[in-house]
Amino acid sequence: MFTPTAHTAIFALAASAVTVNAVQSLSLKVTGPELVNNVENLKVTTTITNTGDKTLKLLNDPLSPLSQLPANIFKITGEAKNVTPSFQGIKAKFVPKVTSAYCTDLKPGKSINIEHDLSKAYDFTQASKGTYSFEAHNLFYAVDDSPKITTLCADGTAHSACVSGKLHVAHQASLGGFDRCADFVGCSRSWQTTINNAISAAQSYTSKSHSYLKSHTSTTPCYMTCNSFDSFTYDCSCTDRGVFAYVYPSQFGKIYLCSAFWQAPTTGTDSQGGTLIHEASHFIANGGTDNRVYGQDGYKTLAINDPDLAVDNADSYKYFTENNPILF
Repeated sequence: MFTPTAHTAIFALAASAVTVNAVQSLSLKVTGPELVNNVENLKVTTTITNTGDKTLKLLNDPLSPLSQLPANIFKITGEAKNVTPSFQGIKAKFVPKVTSAYCTDLKPGKSINIEHDLSKAYDFTQASKGTYSFEAHNLFYAVDDSPKITTLCADGTAHSACVSGKLHVAHQASLGGFDRCADFVGCSRSWQTTINNAISAAQSYTSKSHSYLKSHTSTTPCYMTCNSFDSFTYDCSCTDRGVFAYVYPSQFGKIYLCSAFWQAPTTGTDSQGGTLIHEASHFIANGGTDNRVYGQDGYKTLAINDPDLAVDNADSYKYFTENNPILF
């Protein structure tokens, strides 16, 4: 017969075993109409299901199917011609460790359905009409109680649809121009003050970085564009708590600021000033950087392992100009 102490010990061991053996897994399915006449009707639904035995806290990454922002969330391929539509959506600023408090909780066996309007992100004009495969980005960030952030790849099922008729939805034209002061859309007076402080920080960052690079031209080949951040338009309508900001790369000079931006410091690591630099680097007129990796650790690793790819990474410019810890 077991003593009370032995029972307690056995129960503790069993509980530990359950914790250790807990499985984290997801499935991801894309569904929608099989025939789409006119691209404005191209709406698909992603169903994310927790197929493991542990509740998952998933970060609301703008590049994951949890987000309804018009980001590059899908791999779309023409089944006959192996062509892809052109991406015309947004590129957003996201820092997993900073936004880890904003999660989607998914219990074992439960699912969440998210609808995506693909006409806001993709232009099928050059790809032409035909049958396409729609596969959602399957990488998710999961947060545990530590809170440690890990990555999780879902088992995905793609959707197939025939797209015909109108293949493109016109969006707002590029703004351009530097001959004006900053414009604000939907921004309170206090937010306008915050943005103006961020503009000053961004311009100070770019000026100092430019001076440093000019003095190191023999060993540091580089390209630098100094933007007039005080001539941009800032839109404060975004309420996504997991995102700092985003831009449409072809709409030069307009930056959409989201909830995480207002929680960031004016200067320093992952700052408001640095966010403006990150977003400005996405504009096609500035070279059109991509989001190859997010975060300070990721950008350092990318710079060491693949310098050519690091040149195309928006966070590389942000963290370099923020210069924290101070290197120059």
